[in-house]
Amino acid sequence: MGAIGDALSEYARPLLEQTDGSLDDLSKAMQLSMMCYNLALLPGDKQDEMLSGMQGQLNMDDVEFQDFKDSLVLPMIRRHHEMFPQMSNRRGVSEFVSDEKPIRSSRQTIPVAQAHEAPAVALDPYASCPCNSGKKYKFCCRIKKT
Repeated sequence: MGAIGDALSEYARPLLEQTDGSLDDLSKAMQLSMMCYNLALLPGDKQDEMLSGMQGQLNMDDVEFQDFKDSLVLPMIRRHHEMFPQMSNRRGVSEFVSDEKPIRSSRQTIPVAQAHEAPAVALDPYASCPCNSGKKYKFCCRIKKT
């Protein structure tokens, strides 16, 4: 298995260890771990939104769902933040999972290139754009606005 597969297997290990080893149980454990992995990539408000939608799909009452969330989902989200801290910080993860350990992000903002008018002089289309967007001129300011 490659490095990514190894990392995902390690992430899912706590759930995989709880199975009886059958293909069906292993498949369910991997699906749950991927669900938690994807949830961990979302900001806290989006995590809440996604989890709220899942309760009906899982046919769980409030008590069952809260237990599922507390015993499985939140620990796996915490595990994701511990194993993949760069991914969590890049996305600006909130304090959604902070009931045991505070997880704070730097709330970094990603600079967004502003639209600029194309310069009057002809430039090499594959040269860096003079607006300093980091894109090639051909794919940035050279594109005609309609």
